[in-house]
Amino acid sequence: MTVEKRTFGSVTEAWEAFDNWLIANWKDGYDSLAPPATDEEIKLLEERLNVTLTDDYKESLKCHNGQNDYSGIFEGNEYLSTEEIYSQWKVWKDLNDDGTFDDNESTPREGTGISTKWYDLGWVPITHDGSGDHYCLDLAPDISKNGKVGQIITMWHDDSDRELLADSFYLFFCKYVNQVLSGETVFSDDYGGLVQKTELVDNERYPQ
Repeated sequence: MTVEKRTFGSVTEAWEAFDNWLIANWKDGYDSLAPPATDEEIKLLEERLNVTLTDDYKESLKCHNGQNDYSGIFEGNEYLSTEEIYSQWKVWKDLNDDGTFDDNESTPREGTGISTKWYDLGWVPITHDGSGDHYCLDLAPDISKNGKVGQIITMWHDDSDRELLADSFYLFFCKYVNQVLSGETVFSDDYGGLVQKTELVDNERYPQ
C-alpha cells in the first residue's frame, strides 16, 4: 500500500509527526532526544563556529537539542546537540589548522556548489555515525555553481565524494520524516536505530 506523502508547514510540524511516530514505534529512540536548545546555547554555537545558522535549522534545535545518548535517529546516525556539533567541528578545525588536508581535495557532485576543500569550516556537522562521517549544514557554498546557503551535504572522513542531499534542512528533514512515516525507513534492532528498509538483510522480517 502506498502511503501519501505529507506536507509539513514547518520544521516544528515535521518534528511533531516524527516524535509521535517514535513514541508509537521506538520509544527508546524518542527518549534519547534532548529538550529544546535555548537561545543562549544556539548563540554560543554560532559564536564558536563563527557562523550564522539558518532559521530552519535553529528551529530544529529548538525542538530537540540533539540526543542525550547515541542511537541512530537519522539512518543510523546520531542527531547532534550544540555541544556535540562544536566538538565534532573542532576536531576537523584542528586537523585543518595542522595542515592535515593541505594536499587533499574533495570531489563534490557537479552543479552543487560544494567546496572542493576536504573539510570546509563552513560545514556544520549535524549528524555523526560514530566513525567520523557526517551530514553537514553547508554555510559556505559556491553560489555561482548553484550552491545554496544551508544546503545539506555528505562528508566522509575517508572518501572524497561530497553529495548534495537537499537544498535546505527543512527539505531534508521533511523528506526523511516522510520516509519514516511511509515505512521506507524502519527501526532495526540489528542496526540499533532507523535504517532504510532496502538495506536490511532480513527481508522476511520486512517484506517488500
